[in-house]
Amino acid sequence: DIEVVDHRDIFPSLDDLPTFNSRAIECHLHRIEGLSERFIYFNDDVLLCRATTPADYFDAAGRPLVYLDRRDVVWDAGDAAFDRPVNSAVRNSSRLLESLGHARIQKRIDHVPYALRRSVMGEIWDRFPEALEASSSHPFRNPRDVKLTSALFQYYLLAQDKAVAIERRSASYVKLTARSFAVLRLLAELALHLWNRSKGVKFLSINDAGNLVESQLVERIVESYLRSTYPRSCRFER
Repeated sequence: DIEVVDHRDIFPSLDDLPTFNSRAIECHLHRIEGLSERFIYFNDDVLLCRATTPADYFDAAGRPLVYLDRRDVVWDAGDAAFDRPVNSAVRNSSRLLESLGHARIQKRIDHVPYALRRSVMGEIWDRFPEALEASSSHPFRNPRDVKLTSALFQYYLLAQDKAVAIERRSASYVKLTARSFAVLRLLAELALHLWNRSKGVKFLSINDAGNLVESQLVERIVESYLRSTYPRSCRFER
């Protein structure tokens, strides 16, 4: 069954609401009443494209699997992507870990379902309350945000050998952008995804990165792909 959880049920400070910042919401996922110690968190643009098992998320000892992205964290201020929220949030997360003596984060986490542990998220809150309270207070994404569920959590456990890094390609990432030749780019990325899927890739992300091109053709391509890939609606869909 599906249970809808209101933000007011998990945010300790109602002064932080309303919020439109996913980083803020992610800070409080472990406060969901009845949540299991080990749980899996999906972003809304992440899809399954093959069957998965618990072994795709946790090892036999119960340690979370951490799927490393091929992309590096942007630390160079001269890089055009330096100021993107995703990069500043990972850098902020890295600085917190560096304050504990851990190494600087070099690789981003792949955009997949995240295997998390409720007690560890609480432990990280105990370590870095000020940084997480600041993230929680930002109604929109902010350069001071941290990425608790897709950087801080994973590297905190990796540094303690309580998580397992996976470096094989695990997901296809299809980016919808306002760039020229958006339709051709989309077709190429979907074709690449189908090839990756034939090789065993189980996760797909179709991400609206920035200002989308206003194209009915792009919309129809995505809709057609999703309808052909997921032809049967579940009982929760309209």
